[in-house]
Amino acid sequence: MAVDAGTARGDADGTRSGGGAGAESTRLSYQETCRQHAAISDFRVRLLVLLTLATGAGILFLLGRPDDTRYFGAIGLYGLAISGGLFLYELRGIQRSAILREQASALEQALGVPAGQGQFRDRPSAALRGFVGAEGASWVVYLAIMAAWAYVAGLGLGWWRWIPAVYLVLLYLAALAVKWLLPWWRTDGYAAARASWERTWRGGPPTG
Repeated sequence: MAVDAGTARGDADGTRSGGGAGAESTRLSYQETCRQHAAISDFRVRLLVLLTLATGAGILFLLGRPDDTRYFGAIGLYGLAISGGLFLYELRGIQRSAILREQASALEQALGVPAGQGQFRDRPSAALRGFVGAEGASWVVYLAIMAAWAYVAGLGLGWWRWIPAVYLVLLYLAALAVKWLLPWWRTDGYAAARASWERTWRGGPPTG
């Protein structure tokens, strides 16, 4: 009987120990996930700021010499290629950040973080299907930088003698519209908005 009691106490202690080890492992995983997410976010912000400042300074310097455009074509194409490559790297960073947020949200649930206090699980969704947020800012800034370098390249290669430069602005706005409106359209956002408009302005029957 004494042996059986000792065995039972040992099993119970082992169970508690295993549970404690599991909770500690989950906590460490959560800390590492938070660290990785913060590191990626910090690098993305630094890169975005540095690229914006470098592009602005470079283009202002070039446009300050309007009489010498011999190398504008090569410089503009180089800047366009570099900014485009960094934009692809930014898209990968956005993807990794989204995965880490999902993992951190699940770990917060496993750790029993109270409702409303999880920095990932309970964070509000960005408005306009994510446009008002870090991802939207990346698209706006990187596409603007690429458009600026394309404009410089066009000055050197003579594009704007044949095509109005304002088309570059229209292309920029169209790219943003396609990026954010196409997913909304595919998820029946247009149909819902149209139905709401008809109910409001045409006096259609309410749904639901």
